[in-house]
Amino acid sequence: SRQQEKNLTAQISKKEQQKKKLQQQIQKIINEEVSRGGSSSSSNVDYALSVSFEDNKGKFSWPVYYRRIAREYGRYRHASGGENMNNGIDFITAPATSVFAIFNGVVSRVFTCPNDTKGIIVRHGEYMTVYANLSSVLVKEGSKVSTKQTIGKVASGAGGEGEFSFQLWKGTSSQNPRNWLRE
Repeated sequence: SRQQEKNLTAQISKKEQQKKKLQQQIQKIINEEVSRGGSSSSSNVDYALSVSFEDNKGKFSWPVYYRRIAREYGRYRHASGGENMNNGIDFITAPATSVFAIFNGVVSRVFTCPNDTKGIIVRHGEYMTVYANLSSVLVKEGSKVSTKQTIGKVASGAGGEGEFSFQLWKGTSSQNPRNWLRE
């Protein structure tokens, strides 16, 4: 029916707005982290960590075991007609799937996403990885994490499956995670 269609479109656009809000929120946090990290003389940007992060380009393990990819990195048009930028990769997983840190680093931020799930930002020198849409977080701000450490669990989406977003940033520019993760 037309009403069902309308409801679906409304649902889609609500979801897209939340996605857009999440992108903006992450961008804002990243900007804060970058200015916080780079301005002081005792800069907390660990140069050695940046170098070893870069050296692992194309070799990182994926942050989650997933069923399928819901959306790749980049600009896209969504069903309600607008355009959004996806700064990372969105995954569909089994509910409550474990999420791993892809590399050694320090948890610089634990935050609440627009849909009330949780997000984590791990800093690896000038690089940062973002893990969003988590139901639970197993780390605290300031804690050191190591490669493949479980840092949280994926939150369940509307269809009972898990939905998880992963982003990778160098300073204030988002990177396509595919270029960094293992084939």
